[in-house]
Amino acid sequence: MEKLITRKEAAKLLGISIATLDEARNSGLISYIQYVPNGCVYFTDAGLQEYIAKSTHRAKPLEKKRPIAMCETANDGVIAPLMGFLISDKKRVAMQIQHDFERMIYYG
Repeated sequence: MEKLITRKEAAKLLGISIATLDEARNSGLISYIQYVPNGCVYFTDAGLQEYIAKSTHRAKPLEKKRPIAMCETANDGVIAPLMGFLISDKKRVAMQIQHDFERMIYYG
């Protein structure tokens, strides 16, 4: 017969809290043994390994942000080059456009 593991031992082995373990058990994510209703709950090594396998996900590659290729139109219709700025830097880009526009007006 396989060794039975208590809730406390199982939580420690998995590196999770007992509350998280109970939630996984109640959700059907992890198999368990309970001889009598409202009695002690036990886990097996095979059940814990199965839970780990279900909970393991492959890492997703980071999505690279692409630089803006050409130009973007500012609110006032002026087109300004945005070399080196990323799409996520919209506020910084808007400030750079305003700064470049003001310099263009000031210096002619």
